[in-house]
Amino acid sequence: TADELELHEAFATLGRYSLIDLPPMRQGQTPPFFSVHRLVQEVIRERLSDEEREKAIEAAVHQVANATPENIDDDPSSWPVTNALLPHAIAVLQHADPHAKNSESAAHSTEASDATTLPIHPKACSYLLNQFGLYQTALAQFAAAEPFHRRALSIDEQFYGTEHPHIAIDLTNLAQVLRATNNLVEAERLLRRALTIDEQFYGNSHPAFGRELSNLAQLLCDMDRLNEAEPHMRQALAINEQHYEAAYPEVAANLNNLAALLLETGRLAEAEPLMRRVVAIIEETLDADHPHLATCLGNLALLLGDLNRTAEAETLMRRALTIDKKLYGNDHPKVAIDISNLALLLQATNRSAEAEPLMRRAWEILHASLGPEHPNTRTVAKNLRLLLEAMGREQ
Repeated sequence: TADELELHEAFATLGRYSLIDLPPMRQGQTPPFFSVHRLVQEVIRERLSDEEREKAIEAAVHQVANATPENIDDDPSSWPVTNALLPHAIAVLQHADPHAKNSESAAHSTEASDATTLPIHPKACSYLLNQFGLYQTALAQFAAAEPFHRRALSIDEQFYGTEHPHIAIDLTNLAQVLRATNNLVEAERLLRRALTIDEQFYGNSHPAFGRELSNLAQLLCDMDRLNEAEPHMRQALAINEQHYEAAYPEVAANLNNLAALLLETGRLAEAEPLMRRVVAIIEETLDADHPHLATCLGNLALLLGDLNRTAEAETLMRRALTIDKKLYGNDHPKVAIDISNLALLLQATNRSAEAEPLMRRAWEILHASLGPEHPNTRTVAKNLRLLLEAMGREQ
């Protein structure tokens, strides 16, 4: 059409003068995207009135928020799109949020909850901060994720008040980052606050309350407070079994957490049927390379190892490792835990020569990603030292 011809000519002219950058494409093809030269951007911005500038920023924030996937933490297939959107999210947040001053990350300049000026389009900004914080958490980029979640919490507390269910979600997201970085005391405080909010808003039989109970129970397990954790886990499971079908991922997650606790407390006979039920649910309802499946396979493998059914345990461990490597790459803490568990199994089956490079690799990953003082790093370092001593070697 005439309009399309004019559009193609306009793109071609702007490209010739280097005012925009275009991707490689066939003649006459409309570009799927283009970037505007920084100086052109600056000139356009300078010519905008304050009202025009605010409207443009609001539109940009809204567009990026609409393009951002929703279930980032549970849907690895969304990660390539999320990664491509990340620099755009940071850019629009820098313009929308007066507390986003750092050129590398829109959230790195925030100061927890003392920033009192709301950004343009606060709901969309909070959504972007939370979603990209979840993405960075999934990739174990915890130092980047934490300020995103702190700023989202600050915005939502000003926008909704301190007792709104959105605040419970923000608190939980931040607590999960703190849990991963071993800041367990603050994480517990945040999760208990989230639990109180959801109980007051939904009551104590709602799935949202059950979710917070489950999160708190997992944290208590990390703190070796297993006697406190177990009743929370069983209550969360009962809530979800009332609200969902038996073969539902939420129910499977509760069963998996309870089975892991039973394994930790030596109740293997009770744990095994739960774990096998979990694997069956996950295989039926989620993709074959879903991270939840890798977690459940790994837990079942640990149980089978304790029952001395090492051949089946090794098969499941290698399957879990393959899934996690595909999802996270070779340098993620989850991959390190998989490798460490496999190394321990190999050591237990008199294959120390195979186990040693794996255990060393697990330690290297954890040392680089979580630091030398993280409990997981210290545990693997101890296991490596004991393995080398058993082999008559020095670390």
